[in-house]
Amino acid sequence: MFTKHNTVIWLTFVVFIALQLWLITTHQLFGDEAFYWLEGQHLSWSYSDLPGWTAWMTRLGTTIFGNSYFAVRSISYLGFLSIFWAIWLIDRRLTRSTQCRQINLLLVFALPLLMIIAVMALPDIWLVVFVMWITYFLIDVIATNNPKTATRNWVIIGILIACSINVHVRMWIWLFVAAIVFLIYFHAEKNILKPALFISLPIAVCGMLPILLFNYQHDFVLFAFQFGYRHPWQFQIQNLSFVAAQLLVVTPLVLFLWFNNITKIKQYSSEQPVVAWLLLTALLHWLLYVIMSLFADGLRMTLHWAMISYLPVLSITGLLTTRLGLLKWSVISGGLLSLALLLFFSVKPNPQSNLQARILDNSSGWQELSLVVKRIQIQQSIDNIITDYFMTAATLAFELDRADSIKVLPHPKNIKHGRQKQLQIMGMLLDNPSSYDQQALLVVEDSTLKLQDKGKYYLTLCSYFKQLQFLETVNISNTNKQFHLFGINKTDSSICDIPPLFYIKHQSLTKHIKVSGWAILHITGIKAITVVSGSNSIVVQTLHLNNIGITQQFPEINDPNGANNGFEISIPTSQIINNQFRIKAIGNDDKEYLSPIYFLN
Repeated sequence: MFTKHNTVIWLTFVVFIALQLWLITTHQLFGDEAFYWLEGQHLSWSYSDLPGWTAWMTRLGTTIFGNSYFAVRSISYLGFLSIFWAIWLIDRRLTRSTQCRQINLLLVFALPLLMIIAVMALPDIWLVVFVMWITYFLIDVIATNNPKTATRNWVIIGILIACSINVHVRMWIWLFVAAIVFLIYFHAEKNILKPALFISLPIAVCGMLPILLFNYQHDFVLFAFQFGYRHPWQFQIQNLSFVAAQLLVVTPLVLFLWFNNITKIKQYSSEQPVVAWLLLTALLHWLLYVIMSLFADGLRMTLHWAMISYLPVLSITGLLTTRLGLLKWSVISGGLLSLALLLFFSVKPNPQSNLQARILDNSSGWQELSLVVKRIQIQQSIDNIITDYFMTAATLAFELDRADSIKVLPHPKNIKHGRQKQLQIMGMLLDNPSSYDQQALLVVEDSTLKLQDKGKYYLTLCSYFKQLQFLETVNISNTNKQFHLFGINKTDSSICDIPPLFYIKHQSLTKHIKVSGWAILHITGIKAITVVSGSNSIVVQTLHLNNIGITQQFPEINDPNGANNGFEISIPTSQIINNQFRIKAIGNDDKEYLSPIYFLN
């Protein structure tokens, strides 16, 4: 017979799991997911950016279920589901209270970022999985009086640590903190310390073997990346936003609840040292990452770093607090935000602002791009594909099921994300593009380039290849993403045919939108510009305005119009559909070019 609380738990569980399964099955791969899939197709002891666990699990999923979104994420999602079992077992050991167990299980759904991360094949979910299971078996081994059970648990702890070492370098940091705190509380307990040192530790150390073997073979590239050039290791005051961002990660009430739990460290140091170990480990780990975030490069998302500090503490909330009002509203507020996020990603509404578009950018448009690539390959009779950097390569490789035949140009992003060496190891890096003499289709994500770098970048591409012929622009629907497709070495003649550069700004006036800016096109020049929004096309009449700054900023671009490439137009607001528009430029050779999508907000 279900109680009222059981019904709420099961209903919550069913709703959240249904939404997550929908996202797992239908949502296109996040860029990093695609790269882990690609690494999994080239099995190795480790990889240049990360240890191998995520790639191995991705490969296991696709081996069982085939090449699909669900297959890529299937094993990591099973890992996420196992967290609920771990929490149930922890609570059974510490409280044996059904009500406490219900509260602790519901708090999992009150972590919005965890609910989203759970649907992706990323290392972050595995970090949480291993931390929760290591925590359970440590609690269980300390509580048990059965020598055989204790020995088994110490072996399992060693195996879990060995596996977790292969997830991410961030796991090493948690293990280090957990070990220090373990020694603080149990250094005098020989019946606990000895099996930890002589059973678990030797097994755990074996987890480093595949990482060391790979790095020995490849000049310790993983260590150089993770501990060297990944971050500038310089203080950056703007990264204090990491602390504020935690209010989004776990919501304000849940964060307050977490701190409230943390205050019980002293109380449990004598009552239940293993609980104090859990709390102090979480606190020190959290503080360490607050400090480390101040030295991060600012190019990567860091707000998820402290996730493994939160769940272990929240998983024993029923033991640590009796403030029912705080518990109730923590669950409700966090759960509602989690539900809203899952619904947002499930529905994927047409974005009305740049912020919405950026949220969806990284996992949108890959199918759309792959369809255009297939069409142009057929039309142009081109089989070879070259991409600008690792993310374009990985996502196209997945969508086209071509894990072995796509080539990738050298790119600063490959280096910054620790993946250039990995591309080289997998035989995908085009080390010397100038020596490439085959016909190919080149795919470039223009939207990742800074405007001031675009001219030089495209002219560099011209220096790489004897012929660079612009073929088509792909603007991904309802996002800021734009790709340019080029034909490479299609004829013997020398061609440097690149797309125009756009600078666009807009200003909201009474019932009108003023759109202004400039567009420059190498060699050819532009003769006409149109503002396009939905089915509306508005021809710009005020064209070829003088802007001497254009030629000064882009001296490498040889536009016959020189500095006379500015324009402006006032458009009735009613003609702007869904708060978005783009610019269509027509060159003097009558070719049409499209700008990225611009949003009014």
